[in-house]
Amino acid sequence: MSTPRRIRELLILRGAQVSGARYEWVHHAAMARSAGVTQAQIDALAGWEQSALFDAREQAVLRLAEEVTRGPAASAACIEALRQQAFSDAEIVELTLTASFYVCVSRFLQSMDVDLEEELKDG
Repeated sequence: MSTPRRIRELLILRGAQVSGARYEWVHHAAMARSAGVTQAQIDALAGWEQSALFDAREQAVLRLAEEVTRGPAASAACIEALRQQAFSDAEIVELTLTASFYVCVSRFLQSMDVDLEEELKDG
């Protein structure tokens, strides 16, 4: 993978938040913190468009997460915004594939009613 882990974790978290996948959210919040995402950024994800905590590259990635998760696809304007933030074609493919994969994960977790592990239920 060529994109920074923290960028991918922001993408995954926003997708989990939009889709309502608590299992995915709880697990990836810990991974995001380990990758350098701050708790303040995690707390601000729902209002990322109005938050000063995300730079232009992160905002472009969060937009991608929302568009792919809500479906049916990322818009041409969204892809262009990623290019304008100096993401390479390979990175755009990687990020779009990651967002798409986690939509699938979210749908599976919710369809199978996968519950959080006991030690994570209070977190």
